Amino acid sequence: MTKKPFFLRPTLSLLDTLKIMVNTGYRRFPVVENEEVVGIITNQDLLKYLWQNNFKTEALDEEMKKVMSKKVYSVQSNADLGEILKIMREKEIGGLVVLEGEKLRGIITERDILNWIE
Repeated sequence: MTKKPFFLRPTLSLLDTLKIMVNTGYRRFPVVENEEVVGIITNQDLLKYLWQNNFKTEALDEEMKKVMSKKVYSVQSNADLGEILKIMREKEIGGLVVLEGEKLRGIITERDILNWIE
């Protein structure tokens, strides 16, 4: 798991979100407001939105909350790998937010799991 992950605020513009994704190489970010996870944004969310808007530059001015997914799949920090893999497979997702209670503690992705297996 990536501990102390980068997270974004829902009012961030899509352009700034895209810049952060390119500069960090990360494909997904938890979205946090008032210390609570309120969504998740992925590179696929951004690409789909831009495609739907014919790749118009103005679309990048929108706030991320318009595009982010509000359905966030998460596990508690003490979850075992089997549980994590089962959720990722069933939900057909590449990452899960890791919480301790309601607080963001990390994010676990397929890349983290593959690196751990090596």
